[in-house]
Amino acid sequence: MSYNNLEGSIPSFSGAKDIVAIDLSFNGLISTINSTHWRNLTKLSYLRLGSNKLDGNIPSSLFSLPLLGTLELSSNQFSGPFAEISNVSSYLLSGLDLSSNNLEGPIPMSIFSLQGLINLDLSSNNLSGSFPPDCLHQLRYLSVLDLSHNNLFLTHDYTNFSYSSTSQLSDLRLVSLQLRTIPKFLRNQSNLGSLDLSDNQINGKIPNWIWSLSDLRYLNLSCNSLDSLEVPSINLSNLMYLDLHSNQFHGKIPIFPSLYSVYYLDFSRNYFSSPIPSTTGDMLVKTGLLSLSSNNLNGIIPESLCNSTSLKVLDLSNNSLSGTIPRCLTTMTTLAVLNLRRNNLTNVDEFSHTCSLEMLDVSGNHIQGQFLKSLVNCTRLEVLKQFDNRTISMFFEEHIHLIIDLAHNNFSGEVPGTALTTWQAMRTSKDNAPWKIRNLQVEYGETYYQVDTIMVSNNGLEMELVNILTIFTSVDFSCNKFNGSIPEEIGELKSLDALNLSNNAFTGAVPSSLSNLSELKSLDLSKNKLSGQIPVELTKLTFLAFLNLSYNQLVGRIPSGAQFSTFDAASF
Repeated sequence: MSYNNLEGSIPSFSGAKDIVAIDLSFNGLISTINSTHWRNLTKLSYLRLGSNKLDGNIPSSLFSLPLLGTLELSSNQFSGPFAEISNVSSYLLSGLDLSSNNLEGPIPMSIFSLQGLINLDLSSNNLSGSFPPDCLHQLRYLSVLDLSHNNLFLTHDYTNFSYSSTSQLSDLRLVSLQLRTIPKFLRNQSNLGSLDLSDNQINGKIPNWIWSLSDLRYLNLSCNSLDSLEVPSINLSNLMYLDLHSNQFHGKIPIFPSLYSVYYLDFSRNYFSSPIPSTTGDMLVKTGLLSLSSNNLNGIIPESLCNSTSLKVLDLSNNSLSGTIPRCLTTMTTLAVLNLRRNNLTNVDEFSHTCSLEMLDVSGNHIQGQFLKSLVNCTRLEVLKQFDNRTISMFFEEHIHLIIDLAHNNFSGEVPGTALTTWQAMRTSKDNAPWKIRNLQVEYGETYYQVDTIMVSNNGLEMELVNILTIFTSVDFSCNKFNGSIPEEIGELKSLDALNLSNNAFTGAVPSSLSNLSELKSLDLSKNKLSGQIPVELTKLTFLAFLNLSYNQLVGRIPSGAQFSTFDAASF
């Protein structure tokens, strides 16, 4: 009965003595687990109660069920000390998931008497103390261990603990545990395929032996203080995911000669300061995501990147790259996201009919030319960021209709009202909207890389949208040279959340049709040449949280009531 809307307490199954499996996960069940309801269920082998609202202690009686093989209680509100497990009779328990609760105190030693454990997940609790190394060898079948996001620490003995070479560990996650070094016992983990040590305090050099783990497919060392690594000479043909972002690496971008199978490669937010090697794309022929953003890279973008025939996401933003954007990037049939924000690039070719882009960000460069018109070929485009360049042509195109940001350019002339009516998605109320903007991401296993982070101006501030919500629509024409009247047709964009027309030369009256924008939360018309009175109809905008009409030529009485009573003098 999982994935329903069941509420109330867990019913008693004590009369169902032959029941083998119970799955009540992903519901709204509350209260504690009654320790007496389970005694007669001697044939129960599978119990899932995860993703509910259960609280209190986890009764040790669950561990006395003789045939229980899987116990999943994650994402609840269990709290208190993690009690010792008494009367353990189930040596068949192979899967135990208590993650995402509020369990406290040390990990009980009795958990190591569950000698059949294959998967153990205690992540995202408030567990404290040291994880006892001497007991790991008792869990001889343990394959997956996740202790992430706790207050646990590894003692010096554990760091140097020589774990048995017969270990079956294939997946180890020790995220956010304040580790200072990479545990040396990992050297003996010949079967390790996935290792996540991110968000710790590990510094120094990545040890060479880590590349000798022959089965390693997933390695995440991001968000540490690592500062150096040697490019391994051994074959890394199995490695598919390598994340080293947010460290202190410097010098040249490392090129691993044998990363032919890597699909996800993230070196962003470091201090690399070299050009991108010209042969980079030749080494990464199967790469789906490549992020080198937020470094000190210089030189040109190498054309060899187009040789990565699986490339979906290319993020080179926040560097000092110069020259032109290679023409082949505008014709790639796989590329969904191209982020070149904040570089010194000067030109981009027109986009061909093979364009598959869903997001394009070339803002903060020195790009000139008429490439915008060719974006009509990019029929999948959902997000365009092009502000702060030297573009001199105006572009309206019906496929781009959820977030329009043309701010900080030199656009001039009148805004054609008829063009606004082509943005069909914005004209549809959110309740009836047929569209869903997808979160652009590249997945690998259970992880993903969020790529639709953009900056929009909202409530008078620059706001970063890490996740573009399906409910957020925005038009930003600010800081240009638009003139003439604000078109009445703008009132047809019923799903609009934010409208920013500030810092232009608009004249005439504030259109009363703005009162039709029932979803509007932010309205900025400041620093124009608008005249006349503020339409009283704007008091209908009951969701309006930010308003700026200042620095115009408005006259008369400020409307009162509703949201207008919450705005101070600075708004006018």
